This record gives sequence, structure tokens and C-alpha cells, in this order.
Amino acid sequence: MTENLAMSGSQRDNISYTSVMNEKMPSFSVGTIPLGDHDQDWFVVMTKLANKSLRANVANVITSYVHKRKEEYIVILEYTAEKYGITPEECFERLKNGEDLDSLAKGK
Repeated sequence: MTENLAMSGSQRDNISYTSVMNEKMPSFSVGTIPLGDHDQDWFVVMTKLANKSLRANVANVITSYVHKRKEEYIVILEYTAEKYGITPEECFERLKNGEDLDSLAKGK
């Protein structure tokens, strides 16, 4: 993985990384995440106090978000699948692969 932490005069970090594609871990490129100065500063301080790298802490935050909100999104996924006449599993795969669900409605 490549980590790029660029500091500007305002101490604003631009956090970006590129994951190496392998079969067990999907590739995900965060790119530059724009944050307000307050959030950016606190994130950097909290990360340093936790003795973590910024990259590791970003991954931790994303994992925490997914675990916290997954059940909520399962309900939305099921609704969306029913709306388009597909299974939740197919809906998940199509969205994961970047497919446009509106094309399903046009085909009907």
C-alpha cells in the first residue's frame, strides 16, 4: 500500500492511499478526503494519541461505520431489490460492481 500524507501551511493533511489488489482483500482507493480544519485537526490529534497511523485509523473509522450502519442498509437494500424486481443478493452484487440499477427499470 502507498500512503501519501501531504501537509500544507494550515496543517491540513490530505489522506490518500492505494490498496494493492489481491483475492482476499478488495481494492479501495480513498483518494483525498476533504475535511474541515476542526475535524482534520482533531482526527490527526486523536490518531496520534491512539498511537496509530492515519491510514490505519481511516480504515478503522470506515470499518466502524460499516458495522454500525449495516443493519440499516440491509433494509434499504431489500427495499431497493424489491423495487427493481431482483433479489437482495443480486442488488448487492450489481451495486458493488458499479452497475446502474436504473437500467433494469428501462428494460421493463
